[in-house]
Amino acid sequence: MKNGKMILIILRMNCRFSMNHFNPIKGNITISVCVATFKRELQLENLLKSLQTQEIPSNLFLEIVIVDNDSRGSGEKIFDKFNDSKKIVFKYFLQPEKNISISRNLAVQQARGDYICFIDDDETASINWIQNFFIALHLYKVDGAFGYVKPIFDENIPLYLRKREYYFNPIGKTGTEAKYYYTTNAIINSKIIKSERVPFNPEYGLTGGEDAHLFERLAKKGAKYINCKEAITFEFIPRDRGTTSYIYKRALQGGQSFVRRRLENKRIFFSRLFILIKACIIICLSIIQLAVGFVSKKIRVKGIIKFGASRGKIIALFGNYKKMY
Repeated sequence: MKNGKMILIILRMNCRFSMNHFNPIKGNITISVCVATFKRELQLENLLKSLQTQEIPSNLFLEIVIVDNDSRGSGEKIFDKFNDSKKIVFKYFLQPEKNISISRNLAVQQARGDYICFIDDDETASINWIQNFFIALHLYKVDGAFGYVKPIFDENIPLYLRKREYYFNPIGKTGTEAKYYYTTNAIINSKIIKSERVPFNPEYGLTGGEDAHLFERLAKKGAKYINCKEAITFEFIPRDRGTTSYIYKRALQGGQSFVRRRLENKRIFFSRLFILIKACIIICLSIIQLAVGFVSKKIRVKGIIKFGASRGKIIALFGNYKKMY
């Protein structure tokens, strides 16, 4: 049986499957789960509980590295609720400077695992999250993988705004090459990420896009990534995020981050001009979509996304990066 077919069978059976039946690990392996947190005590506790109950084989061990970006250390009281065991160790560090890149860099620096996972503090992990990641990583013989984030919508969010792709990047079939890079649900070989003296660029720490910036740099050095749809995490979407204004802000951040990364090593006039002209055309088309939004709310949302992304690209062209955090 080919590896691709094997992995799909194995991963789809994850609710009943035991790693004792298929264990690609030789010797003891430690996986570090890096979590940057900021004033989300309840969500952080739920996340740590989900990590504490992961189903993993006997020779795989977990290290949970928590970096608190709240200068008051609000996450420490949550950390104190969790005790180490033979299979899992919890670590806590305080990083008071407001910058997500610096917080993530500290987590990577303190991680001692053979592999590093990333997950946000407002998520929870499915019971087979790490197991499915690890199987995919070894069967496809790649350096990293990106998982599927499943939104859990607040019941007060309008139905037309309850679409996953409004909040998260799309993801291809398991084993296909990853096109989108993010730290909401990811795993990577520790040696590769630690080869970077400063993995996450602090200049992106307030504007967003630091994760895509890192993984793109590593890809240029030869790192290979795949999608793993069976590595599932859950993220609650509260009412204040289930709005067109939030969706617009997310699109703007994505647009400015894309152009900023693309032009980092390309200061060519015609490249900038092409991006500007294309963005202006899309803005005009999006305005038309917004104008007919009274006919279809779905069309209106698409117009908002296109307008936001194109405006973000124009902002980045002129070196004015809007802060997102």
